[in-house]
Amino acid sequence: MVVAVTLLIAISAMASHEFSWKETAISIVVLLVMSELVFVRGLELQFPVFPKFFTQ
Repeated sequence: MVVAVTLLIAISAMASHEFSWKETAISIVVLLVMSELVFVRGLELQFPVFPKFFTQ
């Protein structure tokens, strides 16, 4: 989830004429936290947040 959300937001943000790394980084962090809270903790979905090569 972390890699997918990060890449999705970064690539999407670069398509804009008003691109800013600072705003993109803030968006990535906020959406990662919200995804963790909603999907993993709130809905209790059981899927990996980090890829296997990060957790081993």
